[in-house]
Amino acid sequence: MRLEQKQNVFVAAHTSAGKTVVAEYAIALARERMSRVIYTSPIKALSNQKFREFKDQFGEIGILTGDVSIDEDSFCVIMTTEILRSMLYHNSSRLRDLEWVILDEVHYINDAERGVVWEEVLIMLPPHVRIVMLSATVPNYMEFSNWVGRVRNQKVYVQITYKRPVPLEHRIYVSGQFITIVEPDGKLIISNYNKAKKDLEKSMEEKGKFVQSGSKRTFKKKKINKSEDQQYKELIINLKQNELLPCVIFAFSRDKVDKRGEKLSSVSLISDSEKHIINQFATRALKRLNPVDRELPQILQVLKLLNSGIGIHHSGVLPILKEIVEILFSKGLIKVLVATETFAMGLNMPTKTVVFCELRKFDGTENRYLQPGEYTQMSGRAGRRGKDIKGTVIMFFKDAQKLPSATNLEKIVQSKPFELSSKFRIRYNQIVNVLNTEGMDINEIMKKSFMENQNFISKQSVSTKLLVIEKALKELGGIGNDEEFLSLKARCEDLKTLIDINKTADGIGRKLKAGSFVECWIPGSANIPGIYLQNFGVILFDDTRSLKFQNDFINGTWEIQKIGIQNILWVYSGCIPKQKEKSIKLVTYFNADTVGALYNDFMGIKRNEIVSSEQTYKKPPGQSNARGELVGKLVDSNILYHKDRHRCMINLDKIKELEIEHGKLVQDRSSTDLMSTNETESRIEILKMYKCINSNLVVQLKGKVLGIFNNPYNLVITEALFDGIFSAITPEEIAGLASVFITEEKAKIDELPAGVPDTLKRSIESVNGIVEKLKEFENQRQISSEITDQELRIAMVEIVYLWAQGEPFVKICERTTIKEGNIVRGILRVHDLLRNIVEAGIIMGDHTIKKKAKKAADSIQRDIAFATSLYISN
Repeated sequence: MRLEQKQNVFVAAHTSAGKTVVAEYAIALARERMSRVIYTSPIKALSNQKFREFKDQFGEIGILTGDVSIDEDSFCVIMTTEILRSMLYHNSSRLRDLEWVILDEVHYINDAERGVVWEEVLIMLPPHVRIVMLSATVPNYMEFSNWVGRVRNQKVYVQITYKRPVPLEHRIYVSGQFITIVEPDGKLIISNYNKAKKDLEKSMEEKGKFVQSGSKRTFKKKKINKSEDQQYKELIINLKQNELLPCVIFAFSRDKVDKRGEKLSSVSLISDSEKHIINQFATRALKRLNPVDRELPQILQVLKLLNSGIGIHHSGVLPILKEIVEILFSKGLIKVLVATETFAMGLNMPTKTVVFCELRKFDGTENRYLQPGEYTQMSGRAGRRGKDIKGTVIMFFKDAQKLPSATNLEKIVQSKPFELSSKFRIRYNQIVNVLNTEGMDINEIMKKSFMENQNFISKQSVSTKLLVIEKALKELGGIGNDEEFLSLKARCEDLKTLIDINKTADGIGRKLKAGSFVECWIPGSANIPGIYLQNFGVILFDDTRSLKFQNDFINGTWEIQKIGIQNILWVYSGCIPKQKEKSIKLVTYFNADTVGALYNDFMGIKRNEIVSSEQTYKKPPGQSNARGELVGKLVDSNILYHKDRHRCMINLDKIKELEIEHGKLVQDRSSTDLMSTNETESRIEILKMYKCINSNLVVQLKGKVLGIFNNPYNLVITEALFDGIFSAITPEEIAGLASVFITEEKAKIDELPAGVPDTLKRSIESVNGIVEKLKEFENQRQISSEITDQELRIAMVEIVYLWAQGEPFVKICERTTIKEGNIVRGILRVHDLLRNIVEAGIIMGDHTIKKKAKKAADSIQRDIAFATSLYISN
């Protein structure tokens, strides 16, 4: 209904809830009305998959992903979100009769690197275009929808699901049994958790033994009866016997995926007929590769696993192998798929069961438990609509030590999705593209961003919190944050320090005697005036009536208490009149009148005459000098007997805590006001320094080149082009140099191999100099750099250089530990960058750059790295 009325729609729904149907309906409407629709996805693999699905359904479908361009003038074109953004910046003619844009996986707005692209697209799309946004479930769907509605000045209709169409059951696998540990409402079943823990410990006792050391039980290994391989095999056999296949086993590194897949290779899960179909399909798919590449170790390994009904999937697997695995898995021919968490991010591949062999992962900084949103994303793959009554999530732990505590496990499995959160940031190429596009303003785009929307909401929340804290501070201190209160708080802090110093004192000194005037403290008080009574203790006078002493007198309340010597803060030189010395030894002496008289005697003494530490205590506390200074400061204070001192002392820690929080909130409020503006101005100043724009903010030739590169190194690449670094080297060396700007591979090498030419090494050194200079300018202006790496990543330089020279892929693989899939991904990204450099050469009018970059791009566009996607070919 909303789509037929040309309304914007946001669908936030669980896995298998039917989000794709909404997209299909919009495509069908566009075809019926003879208008155009663009379908965007976050990753090329998903674009390829959707191309196959929609082509089977609608026939005339185009795709444009950078690597592939097919029927791009079709009524429906599938593309990555980055390509749509580029069209918007360049006012592409394809946008004129565009009716719909479908943004799939819009929760990718949370992606730290690429999330900004979704915001830019939503801000810049022409008003006549209507948007269909598809997302996983998100808790702040209304906040996001309201932002889109405000930015576009249009209504956005929201459709959400509150529960999964296929419910999940969470179990722990122990010794051949599956123990359900989570209630339908997400609460942990403690009795079942304890049973699973006990059974795990029992299984460990069979394999080793627990050693009791005090209150701590530790596990001491001895010969294990069952190998780890056997445990995994038994799990899979049990899953098969309980009809819980197919399943996805998640592992949190590429090596773990490979090893776990290999451990299961001897288990056969498929029939001979299924094996025949798999072999036929894989053989036909791999025919597009050179015969020598078909013998790559990774290909042979994956084929071996496929013959057992097992697949592996991670970024290091060759793209063609990943597609073979995906297609076979979608057809139910792969029974067990071992994969990294990226498999759960976008690809439409539901399964019956999901298995976790661990609930901790290394995130680049620390080894931590999965966040609830991460667990939800992966476990959400379980349960196929129309096939399964329920999805099953299995947790398998080798031993009890891997089992999280009940508290941690309940946090992990609570099925709490991630909130949508802006990752908007100002970038150099964004500034020049906006300045170079008619009708656009960088400050306007910044103000319209989801980040500014969230900042506005945050500032409202901060203001409310500040009012609450200020009210609490006033109540705790009694007089607000004026000079008197600050002085009182400072004296209470001094008093607290004095109390800590006095803790080391011991014994009664010779100057402390019955009738001595003293200042004391008891828990819940500041300083209390009193008179030392020797045998009875001390008579304490509360002139504030806040300590709730039992007895009244004209000036307050009083009480006789026995206190320790450390509770006497200091002793005055003065004493009570001699005629009263005998009287105070009798308990019957004390009444309202006599206590009132004693209080008056106390208040009439000279306060600057203090007994020394050595004469107050038999064993004086350490830091006598510091103690003397503190006592002097307190005695000289005109607020020594302030009416609010006890309340301030009691609440001192809370006051300090609130003041710290107050300061942070004030700083946060001011920093959110200044951050975006300061960053934009600083980046504009740097662009002026590099002559990308002039003083009137007009984009210059260098700025037009900069706008081409959607890369953290965009300004560095531009500077290197104009400095002649690229034109001075060969096409093959240009390909090698380009790799330092795109390499995601974290493998580090200390220096480039001897086979890399000196000219290429020098060009990398020159680029490094540009990077250091840029970072220096950014540090001076206190803005974050788009370049997050501490140093250039050179792990792919030799690989890409040799590939450009025609080296066979199998030889390349023998030279490096980088996995085959990562090599191909790196080559593809280098090719994208080289095409950008060709375009830069055209804009610059530099035929040398254009010619060399084109030759470099052509030299790496070959063989296995550019094998056609199985989703796109027939």
